[in-house]
Amino acid sequence: MSIDGIFKNTYKWKLTFPMIFLAITVFAMLASADQKTAIKGEITFIEHCAECHGDKGDGQGSVGPYLEGQRPTNLLDEKTRVRSDQDLFKIIRYGIHIEMPSWEDVLTDQEISNVINFLRILVPPFHLVPD
Repeated sequence: MSIDGIFKNTYKWKLTFPMIFLAITVFAMLASADQKTAIKGEITFIEHCAECHGDKGDGQGSVGPYLEGQRPTNLLDEKTRVRSDQDLFKIIRYGIHIEMPSWEDVLTDQEISNVINFLRILVPPFHLVPD
């Protein structure tokens, strides 16, 4: 490797390292806040959702086998990952199909958001990365 190549790589590293450090710091700060709401969301999920969707969100809850029609959604699959937080919010709030009830009169908006934060820890959304 030539001197020019070493200098270019060192220069790139000097530019890249602070960006990586900043990204990690911001992520840690956000993760701390999200972690608190996700813990609250997990409690709400266990209390209200796990009976159908299972403790792990895999759709294997205790009620599932007894439902007629559509089975509880496996929240770990790709269909959940591609849904926006807004879509998930609407589904939880207003229900979908006969088997997924509306939680509008049971859960507050904040509780629904907490559940979504919990789901995002279980199943992070896909992020499209430009070429």
